[in-house]
Amino acid sequence: MTDSMHRHTPSLTVFDSRGLTVRQTAYYRAQIDLDAQACVNAQVYDNQGRVIEVWDPRLFELRSIRPDVQPNLAMVYSLSGATLSSQSVDAGAALSLSAESGVVLEQWDARATHWQTEYDDYPRPIAIHEQMAGQPSRTCERFTYAGSGSESALRNQCGQLIRVDDSAGTLAITEYGLLGGTLLEERRLLTMIEPPDWPPSAEERDALLEPGQGAVTRRQFDATGTAISATDARGHLQSMGLNIAGHLAQVTLTLKNSPSQLLLRDVQYNANEQITSQTAGNGVISQYLYNDRDARLATLKTTRAANDPLQLLTYGYDPVGNVTSITDDAQAVRHFANQRIEPINRYTYDSFYQLVEAQGRETAKVSSGPQLPDMQPLPIDSSQWLNFTERYRYDSAGNLTQLRHEGSQPYTRDFEVDGTSNRALVKFEGSAPPDFASGFDASGNLQRLSPGQTMSWDARNRLLKVTPVSRKDADDDAEHYVYDSSGQRVRKIGTSAARAASHTREVRYLPGLELRSDSANDEQLEVIVIQAGRCTVRCLHWSSGRPAGIENDQLRYSVDDHLGSSVLELDAHAHLISYEGYYPFGGTAWWAARSAVEAKYKVARYSGKERDASGLYYYGLRYYAPWLMRWVSSDPEGFVDGLNLYCMVRNNPINRVDVQGGQSSDLDDVPEEVQLAIFVLVTLASAGLIFWQLRDFYVSAATAYQAETKANLAARAQRDEERTQNINRAVKGATSNYSLTSGEADLLNGRYLRTQNPVSWLHIAQDSKGAINLYQAISADQHNELAKARHIPSKAQKLGINPYQLRTAREPRPPLTLSNDSSASASANSTPRTSIDAAVPGTSAELRAVQEGLPQKRGSTVSNASLGSDNEITAPAPASRVAGQIFTMDPSGFFEDADIVAWLRGRPGMKDNLRAALDRFNPNRKGHTGLLRMKTTDIPSGTAGGRGDLRLGFTVRGNVFYPQAILSHKGKKGTILAQRRA
Repeated sequence: MTDSMHRHTPSLTVFDSRGLTVRQTAYYRAQIDLDAQACVNAQVYDNQGRVIEVWDPRLFELRSIRPDVQPNLAMVYSLSGATLSSQSVDAGAALSLSAESGVVLEQWDARATHWQTEYDDYPRPIAIHEQMAGQPSRTCERFTYAGSGSESALRNQCGQLIRVDDSAGTLAITEYGLLGGTLLEERRLLTMIEPPDWPPSAEERDALLEPGQGAVTRRQFDATGTAISATDARGHLQSMGLNIAGHLAQVTLTLKNSPSQLLLRDVQYNANEQITSQTAGNGVISQYLYNDRDARLATLKTTRAANDPLQLLTYGYDPVGNVTSITDDAQAVRHFANQRIEPINRYTYDSFYQLVEAQGRETAKVSSGPQLPDMQPLPIDSSQWLNFTERYRYDSAGNLTQLRHEGSQPYTRDFEVDGTSNRALVKFEGSAPPDFASGFDASGNLQRLSPGQTMSWDARNRLLKVTPVSRKDADDDAEHYVYDSSGQRVRKIGTSAARAASHTREVRYLPGLELRSDSANDEQLEVIVIQAGRCTVRCLHWSSGRPAGIENDQLRYSVDDHLGSSVLELDAHAHLISYEGYYPFGGTAWWAARSAVEAKYKVARYSGKERDASGLYYYGLRYYAPWLMRWVSSDPEGFVDGLNLYCMVRNNPINRVDVQGGQSSDLDDVPEEVQLAIFVLVTLASAGLIFWQLRDFYVSAATAYQAETKANLAARAQRDEERTQNINRAVKGATSNYSLTSGEADLLNGRYLRTQNPVSWLHIAQDSKGAINLYQAISADQHNELAKARHIPSKAQKLGINPYQLRTAREPRPPLTLSNDSSASASANSTPRTSIDAAVPGTSAELRAVQEGLPQKRGSTVSNASLGSDNEITAPAPASRVAGQIFTMDPSGFFEDADIVAWLRGRPGMKDNLRAALDRFNPNRKGHTGLLRMKTTDIPSGTAGGRGDLRLGFTVRGNVFYPQAILSHKGKKGTILAQRRA
């Protein structure tokens, strides 16, 4: 990054009177000698502050000369505030109808596909009916849940999902763990590859499946819910050992009827929980050195025995963290064709941090399309290396418009972008302009990879088939794909025609296992996939059809770069199997192998993803075409990665990664453990989850590192039992409505603590009013910060509120007197009393302060078991602070009252405003405004400051506040607008 490139390129943000962002202006410069250009993003809101239009710079500028241009995204909301329809220029239109409870009942997309979701009484989805345009409706998925009988209880299945019938077949979850992990599951596949119409009865559904037992996967979890072993469908066992902090320490593989093999050991971490060193099972040591000031990767060193370097990558950065150079000092400088060929990759970025130039090495015979370049034998001949330079040009919306390649075989690839969307096609010189109407369907799915290679899509915009060769009088050469309910690929079937026969190649994807077969040579191959730290290991086990020149049970260790791309493959003796380098956007610049037979079995390449026969990379949610440098379909997650739904990692492929084909992340934002364990998380923890649950899982996995993990909590509790006891006492004091010091509150503030119920979590937090609030999370996955922000307001129960003003630690602690002991006791008894079995972080001094300083009730003797000493508590001095009565609030039945329902009708958004008023109402806070002899609180509105003309009134019975009426405070006494009858 140079000063002149970024000089005079500020970012400007414009807000309206409500504080909403309406314009964002950034200044773009692609070359140093060019002037910066203003790029304006615009948003339009309705009267309630909801986004109804979003514009990128290209379409916003085009709107001034073409009023008919549509925004990137247009939204329409229902009267209840739910999204009714959306119109995307990339993904097309979508319409959804929801029930009063908020669950989606019906959906339509731009291709006129119609879905209806059927629910039970709870409500849980039990069936999804799908109808494509011009076709009859069919039941594409069914969901079955366990009851509450004794047999279900023995298997921890009560209320859990136990059977999913989807496009691939049936997934039966036979047993759950205490923390919700899947212990035993069975996958049975359909006898056909066409989507089924699932009948209602289980017997009829079973008749559609392949006969016999399905593929059974077994898992084991430790007490914290972390997966520690998995036995795949062929009886091969993977075991993960953890250190005291809950980090991965070792990995072993035990093939069926074989001794165990150590695949990973001696894993070392730094204070940032980044791996600094690890040793693979073949003795290869990988070491990682990070910059002290920013913790970015500085050096990646991979060595064999006797310090023989295989890889020695040194990373250079600009001031904002973009990688500007990668040098492999393990490779020698070569000279050929009047060129000095250095093992260095160099990168240049524009003012938006998009890659505009890349330099490196390539093979003398490059491939500019989906095909791989010619494989070279190892060791690589120096005459096969040449330098290359690639330059990239973008429009103001981030669409790549031109690639210029300078090297052994120069070429230029131009792209034409649709005038009113971000859909783009390759522009061929001398040919007619691309036809976007036939090049994409209404939902934005690409229809042809290249001339003659057609693509078919299923109803959910998942790639169904690629046809590289079409024949009129014979079967086509094609590759079919089958997915489960979560959207993950379960089968890949390739068919090709030979002279006298048709051959079929199939891959079945199971947790930790791939079953590969080829009818051409009767091959039956089991590929066991293991994530061993920063190294992926694949074990090739043939039951029949093993080719000559490769041993059975071959271990292939993949040594990756910082993006996870497979660069080196090593065998069990640390001998080199293959070596590969990549262009910035994923194309293969060169590759070599010690034999053509072994090269055939390299599957994972760029970003560690599988490359299909079509040249596409499968990411999980969609497919990526590296020679096009963009996705072949719009982002199924929407605008999570910008307004351009086809852009690959925001045009910064050296510094950003996309794990699943949805939202990309900067490498600095992706924690080490999430990068390394994503395969383990997917295969061992998420199997059997339905589509929307799987997405939540990935989001939680990518943010859980910011909070205290269950493994860390358990480890700390084991190391310091006394700390756990002290925290128990502190929490007991808080939940019993005792007075706390500021230091004590800070110690407990924002912590999640696990109770004796393994799926119940207590959350203690201090609110803006100074009260200590205790919440109980409904499910175990709410123990991270993201879940707190998303779930706590609507799915938590306030168990107790401490209304007392916090003292400073320097003030003497007065004895505590309750003005109403009976009400306080009732309030305490209504709060579940659960012992805490996990500790929160804190210093010993702070914890001792909590232990020694907890107040006690008046006139009671506290035993050693609770506070550690016997103390008789006397009455407070007259000057001491005295606590008042403890009040709670009960909103049940308010929103169901007929008069309240009638008043809310025709007032969109008011129900949410009332809920906000209830959430912020503190019944123990003094100073509530009184109207008509009621305690009241303001109902927030869209006006500045959030204060409106309405208030919510409460009546008090005993020590409980009940919401009673909606009032207007205009006038001296106020006016009742609506009042509940009961």
